[in-house]
Parts: sequence; structure tokens; C-alpha cells
Amino acid sequence: MTSTNTPATDSRASQGDPPSSSGAGVPYALCVLVLIALLCGGWMLLQRWRFERERSNAVPPLAIGPALTEFELTERSGQPFRSTAMRGRIWVASYFFTTCPGQCLRLNANIQVLSKTPELEDVTWVSITCDPQTDTVEALRSYADRWEADPQRWRFCRAELNYIQRVAKGMNLKLSLKGHQDYAIVFDRTGKIRGRYDGTSGIEIAQLKNKLLECLNEPPPAEAPPEGQPVVVPRRTEEEGAGKQDRQDEGDQTVPGGTDSYQAVIRDPTSCLSLESDPVNSVI
Repeated sequence: MTSTNTPATDSRASQGDPPSSSGAGVPYALCVLVLIALLCGGWMLLQRWRFERERSNAVPPLAIGPALTEFELTERSGQPFRSTAMRGRIWVASYFFTTCPGQCLRLNANIQVLSKTPELEDVTWVSITCDPQTDTVEALRSYADRWEADPQRWRFCRAELNYIQRVAKGMNLKLSLKGHQDYAIVFDRTGKIRGRYDGTSGIEIAQLKNKLLECLNEPPPAEAPPEGQPVVVPRRTEEEGAGKQDRQDEGDQTVPGGTDSYQAVIRDPTSCLSLESDPVNSVI
């Protein structure tokens, strides 16, 4: 006789035990994480798109006015910052705005590192906002605290937008509302521009440090300007926003590299450099 063997059935399956809940929890948690990542990525892309849109709204050069190589701004302390006060010092100028979601953070992170470098303790850093409507003195003070900026060595400044554009033009830079180039501009003790470096590039930040060390090791100028010699610094007025422009009556020269016919007092016409920028590299 032949016998038929019936396969044994798992008693637990026949009783209809529910599946383990631990296995179902893993896919659920993974889906939540993916959703959060997508939302964060979408928000960052939106902020970047808004930033680039604002950056593209550049003001035509003819509407800016004459370039300024000597200027007065308002520091976060509420006190005036005058470029003429930097005579005899090595200093670096850069542009930013406090609500910038991208490049400004990398730029200022690099400046923070350099400002705390012992070999560069005699360098003054001057960060100028290109969004004066938002960046009030109080906003600049809060932003500076965020970066633990030494108030004596790292200044945060503002002025009316048209005035700031003229200051940037004096450095041969393009600037608009929430739109700026990521350069760090090096001035030596005579006030001459010695170099421009992409402040978001790790490679160029290293070059910037070397240039600053070079300037610091140079002897002081042999001839200092006579004491008591008046220096005319164009001051900001309420008419700046209305399009009125300060003019220099004597000693005017055409802004080197410019595309318009505006005149400005240029101490050294060879100090303005090219506007080409290099690719953005990683932050140091």
C-alpha cells in the first residue's frame, strides 16, 4: 500500500498571527525621512532661485553715478566708517547681505577663519551690505554677533544702495540690490588695491592670505601725506536715493575699465582690476 504524506502546516500560520510590527515601522520611518529631505531640498532651491533672480536685477551703469574711491559708511555700532581712516593699515573689503542663503555664508565663514588667524591680526575686514533696506544697524549687529566678529577688526557697514553701488564701482565691481560679486578686495597701507580674490574659493582664500602676509611684511610708505591736508569724502545725503550725484570739479579721471563716461577721483588708475571671476570652489 502507498501512503499519502500531507505537508505539515505551521500552527502559527493556521492561527492567523498578525505580522511583526517592527518590519512595517522601518519603511514608514524611511518614507518620512525622504519626505523631509525633499521638502528641505525644495525650500533651498526656492531660496536659491529667488537669490539669483534678485542678483540678475542689475542697475545699468549709467544710472549709478560716478565711482567713489573715498567714502563714508555707517558701521554696526552706529558710528561712521571712513575709508580715509584706513590709511596706513592693511584692509579687505567685501560685499554681502544678511538674508543671503548661499554664497555670503561661505564668504563670511572664510573671513571668520582668516580674521582669527594670529598672523593676520593687524588686518581690518570691512563687510558692506547690498541690502540696506533689510540690513539696519541692529540687523548688522546681530549678524556680526553670529560670526563672533571682533568690532575693532571686522566692521559691518551700510549706506543707501546708490551710494554703495558707487563705492563698489570705485573697486571696479558690479553691485545691485541683493546682488554682488564674491570678491575680497585687498588694500595696502597707501590705499592701493593689491588684489581681488574669490572669497568662496578655498584656493583663492589661500592666495588672499599670502597676499596679506606680503603686504604686512612691506615697510611703511616712505612719504606720508602731510598732516592737516584736507581730504574731501563724499557724504551720503537724502538726495542719493533721488538720483542726485556728487561731482568732483577738479582732478577727475575716467574710471578704468568702465563702459560709461562718468568721472571719479582715482588715486591710482592701475589699481582697478578685471571683472572676470573664477569658478567657485569649496569653502576652506
